[in-house]
Amino acid sequence: MKTREFATLSLLLISFIALSACNQEPPKPQAVVINMLEVNQAVYMAERLKAFSDAESKRINAEMKELGARYMQEIEDKKASFGDSPSKEQEDELQRMTKRLQQQFNRSRMTENTQLRKDKNALTQSIVDVITPVAQQVATEHGATIVLKKNPVFWSEATLDITSEVIARLPAEETRDPAAPAEDTGATASE
Repeated sequence: MKTREFATLSLLLISFIALSACNQEPPKPQAVVINMLEVNQAVYMAERLKAFSDAESKRINAEMKELGARYMQEIEDKKASFGDSPSKEQEDELQRMTKRLQQQFNRSRMTENTQLRKDKNALTQSIVDVITPVAQQVATEHGATIVLKKNPVFWSEATLDITSEVIARLPAEETRDPAAPAEDTGATASE
C-alpha cells in the first residue's frame, strides 16, 4: 500500500512540475546573429570604400605624376649641365642620380599606398563604430549576451536574427546612398 501511495505521490509531483514548467515563457536566447553582409549593404560600405579609394588613388596618382616629372626634370637638367659629350664619371653620376631618384619615387609610392590602406581601415572602423552600439542595444533587448556573425554560423533559428532591427535603427545618414543627390530640405533663400 505504501508503495502505491508513494508512486501516486511521485506521479502527482512530476505532473505538477511538468505543468508548472508549461506555464513559463521559454528562456530568451543567450546569442543572436547578425548578417553583416546585409548591414554592410545597408550602409553602402562597398560604395563608400570605393568612392574614398577612387578619390585618394586619383590624388596619389596626380602627386606621383608630379613627383616623377620633377625627378625627370632634375635628370634632364643634370644631363644638360654635362653637355653633349659627358665623361665616364659624369655618366656614372647620372646613373647614380637616376637610381636614387627612382628609389625615392618608389618609397613615396609605398608610403602613399600604406597610408591609403590605413585610411580605408579607419573608414571601415568608423562605420563599424556606428553599427556596434545599435547591435548591442538590440541584442540586449532580446536578452542576448553575445552577437554572432551569421555567415560562419551553420544554422540558427530565424527569430535569433537581429539584422533587420539593427538596420532599421541605424542613423538615417548612415543608410543614405552616398551616390544619391542630396535631399532638398524645402528651405528657400530669403529675398
